[in-house]
Amino acid sequence: MPDRRDQILDVAESVFAERGYAQARIDDIAERAGLAHGTIYRYFASKQELFGAVLEARLEEMNRRLAALCSETRTAGALVEALVAVHWEFLRAHGRLVEVGLAHLPTLPDSMRARIKELRRTTRELLIRAVAAVLPPHGGISPAVAADALAGAVGSVVMCRFWEAEAGPDREASLRGMQEELKALLVPGLSGSDVATGADRGSQRGGA
Repeated sequence: MPDRRDQILDVAESVFAERGYAQARIDDIAERAGLAHGTIYRYFASKQELFGAVLEARLEEMNRRLAALCSETRTAGALVEALVAVHWEFLRAHGRLVEVGLAHLPTLPDSMRARIKELRRTTRELLIRAVAAVLPPHGGISPAVAADALAGAVGSVVMCRFWEAEAGPDREASLRGMQEELKALLVPGLSGSDVATGADRGSQRGGA
C-alpha cells in the first residue's frame, strides 16, 4: 500500500494531467486524495514544489526500468525492443504529464531543474551501460554516441507514434510494428554490420 507521500504524488499527477499546471489547485488534489488541505503542505511547501516532486518521481521510475534493462538484455535486438516497450509503457502511464511537464519545466526554480537534469543524466548513463553490453568488441563505436543515437531515435519515434495511436483501435499492434521497424533500422548499426569507421575506410582505400 503506498505511503501518504506517494498517494499525494499519484493523485497530484492525475490532477495536473487533467487540468494542466495553471488550473490545478491544491484544494482539488487534497479533495481527490481524501485529505485535509493542510495535509498536503506537511509534505510539499507549494504547488510548484509538488509538481516538481511528481516529475522527479516519474523520472526515477523510468530510471528503475532502464536499470533493469542493463541486467536483462544481452543482444542489440533485445535492447531496441525493450527500450521501445519501456518508452511506450511510460507514455501510456504518464503521457499527459509528459506534455504538461515539457510545457512548464522552464518555469521551475533552478534547484528543481538541476535535480531533473541530474536524473536525466542518470538516464543517459544507464542507457550507455546497456548499449556497451551489446556492442561488438573493437567495433569502433562509442557507447555514448550509440546510446544518444538510440535514445533520440526511439524517443522521437515512440512519442510520435503514441500520439497518433492514442485514439486508434490497436495500440498493441502499433507497438509491435514499431519494435520491428526500429530493430531493422538500428540493430545493424549497433551490431557493427555494414559499418566502417573512418580509420577502416582509410585502410580499405590504402589496400585497394
